[in-house]
Amino acid sequence: MKKHLRNIICVYGIVGLGCALQAGTVTTTSAPLAPSASNPSGGLYLNAGVSFQGDFDVSSYYYDNSSSAFSFTPGIRVDLGYGFNFAQNFTLQLETGIIYNALDTFNESYTNYYGQVHHSANADGELLQIPFFANLLYNIPINPDFKVYFGVGAGVSVSFLTTWGETSSAAAFICQGIVGTSYKVSDSIDIGLAYKIMGTSSQSFDQSYLTYNGYNWVVAGSTTPTWEFDSSINQSILATLTFKF
Repeated sequence: MKKHLRNIICVYGIVGLGCALQAGTVTTTSAPLAPSASNPSGGLYLNAGVSFQGDFDVSSYYYDNSSSAFSFTPGIRVDLGYGFNFAQNFTLQLETGIIYNALDTFNESYTNYYGQVHHSANADGELLQIPFFANLLYNIPINPDFKVYFGVGAGVSVSFLTTWGETSSAAAFICQGIVGTSYKVSDSIDIGLAYKIMGTSSQSFDQSYLTYNGYNWVVAGSTTPTWEFDSSINQSILATLTFKF
């Protein structure tokens, strides 16, 4: 999984570098470009930053009266997309990327004959999410070179969850809120910062068991046992780079 992650990041990096070189070499004899405030967020963009994944609460597990969840360490998010300006101050973006977080702990609480029982163990695994978004942004020019923007997005994601050496995938509906700033460096390049909060619908991963503290704990299910996770939240802080053509 980590090898695949490195390959995906390299692909995004090569694409972004190629666009940067093209943006720096293209010449034109047409009229000068309008200020970035009037052409706010169009063009190819590459974002990268830190990802904070909320807990995955397990809704189906071995004990009917159990409460269990996976927690995650901070990870990375990389976005690659293209923006189309279709009206004054409005931009439509098509976006994909990766969101990666390693598992931190598995926490469980349940009631048996002896009363309330709590378990906590280090979790060996990772979560890789590949989102596909359509975003709508509203841009607020502060001056010809600086603007703020906010927006919303919706789409689907494909997630790959690895727990104790076993990997499975799931699809989910996703939505996100976006707030950011952008500064015009040149006629072809903008830089900025963005905050994104992403919500993911419930997901089901085929996982037969997990092992910790010397025991194999069977996940609830019949023919194909699954992890059933409730909806979750991911938050990211990103540096943004936009190339305009």
